Amino acid sequence: MARRRLLSDEQMAPFWAWASDEREIVRHYTLSAADIELVAKRRAGAMRLGFAVLLCGMRFPGRLLDVPETPPAPVLAFIADQVGVPASEFAAYRQRGYRSQLVADVRNAATGEEAYFVDNDTYSTDCASLPGFVQSDGVVLDCSTADSTTFEISGSHPSMAYTTGCTWKSDPGTGNANLSCS
Repeated sequence: MARRRLLSDEQMAPFWAWASDEREIVRHYTLSAADIELVAKRRAGAMRLGFAVLLCGMRFPGRLLDVPETPPAPVLAFIADQVGVPASEFAAYRQRGYRSQLVADVRNAATGEEAYFVDNDTYSTDCASLPGFVQSDGVVLDCSTADSTTFEISGSHPSMAYTTGCTWKSDPGTGNANLSCS
């Protein structure tokens, strides 16, 4: 049975919005001593800030961040000040997710290449034809370097700022890893 929606997206938006005035920011995003201790367990400054933002966002407005979303600047500055990390570090926290997504797609495509080889005795030059492989949104892959004995998959993500991409080589040479990111 279909559920009836009582409120439109426009009517729901205020319920999911971050606090905007100073009083509400202090009320909803002040971290307790236990919170600060939990946040401090993260090694890098960007990870401490990202974790603190996620913690605060789950409390109010009660949701996780969307992938490209950044909290309003006053909220981010308030949280960053409490954890002792510059607010600019949040960008580095966001980048880590894009790299993880890219690495997962490159590895999954390599697995798909091996499955394709079992059925066809050659490697595919088309990432879309790889069995069981579903490419993530935003990830750009190139599987065009392939023949009957080796393959290479190159990938990038347009939102990544600190690396150029990752490459998987089926025959990387002695002492080299299959996956390399730069």
